[in-house]
Amino acid sequence: MKIYAPVENVNGVYASVLFVNSVGETDNPALIHWFKKHGYKVEEIRSAEDHLNLVCDTLEPKPNETTKPDFDAMTPLELREWMKENGYGGQIKNIRDKAKLLKIINE
Repeated sequence: MKIYAPVENVNGVYASVLFVNSVGETDNPALIHWFKKHGYKVEEIRSAEDHLNLVCDTLEPKPNETTKPDFDAMTPLELREWMKENGYGGQIKNIRDKAKLLKIINE
């Protein structure tokens, strides 16, 4: 875990942890507890693999970005709402007919 001192320019060993520019590191649970109790900020250090997985998870396309909803199961009102949210608003005007709405989507 990274330990951040509550003040700037801390350099040296404090509670057996070396601090450079107010940042130290330890995995000792007792020390982590002590530092938290005394106003130090504690941040978990992620491994390179954990960091890569986190980045990949944020870059993966969302389900609604790669798959179309089941239009056949939607009501005309639901279709109209989906179409408005996805850039078809100018094309649907006052169309309430499901078949006509589906035709616009499929064109």
